[in-house]
Amino acid sequence: MTNRVVIFSSLITLFLSCTNKDESTKNSMYKDTLYDTIAFKTSDTIRAPNYFKIEGDSIGVLPFEITITLSPKAKNRIIKSNETIIVNASLTGLPKDKRLVSDDGEFYVASSEKEISYGQPAKFDSIKFSRITYNQLLNKDVYLNVFFSSGRKSSKDNLLDGNILSDKISNVVNKRFNLTGKLIYEDD
Repeated sequence: MTNRVVIFSSLITLFLSCTNKDESTKNSMYKDTLYDTIAFKTSDTIRAPNYFKIEGDSIGVLPFEITITLSPKAKNRIIKSNETIIVNASLTGLPKDKRLVSDDGEFYVASSEKEISYGQPAKFDSIKFSRITYNQLLNKDVYLNVFFSSGRKSSKDNLLDGNILSDKISNVVNKRFNLTGKLIYEDD
């Protein structure tokens, strides 16, 4: 009789300890914060860093904004000719499988392009890539490169020369950056 009581109480203790552990894990996954780490299930549990969000089978980059400030001559030319500005953002990283590196030495993760009028911010809030690509990354803190050019509405050639943003995605999300530029020609 004593053995049955010991076994029964041991099973109840084991059952309750497993239940409590699951509840604490569940509660820690759903904290009341906007950009907390989110977990999802695959064959093993993967945690997304706080600069990504999980959207089904896709990984979404948290939003960031780019503004463009042009020299007076460039601003005047862009506005008078109803020219747009193209802002391009691309993500690259290091793959676990080195055979996936392209000929130029990069592993392309994702890219996005926004066409704006002068004075508008380029809001990057929908850059996504596959979970397969995410799992292939050696370092999840991918590298972001942002550059801009004219929209080629008033000229077949790019009119603008500007600086770029090049940084880890963890340093960029949820922030606004300003890139400056001038005309390629006729600007000091």
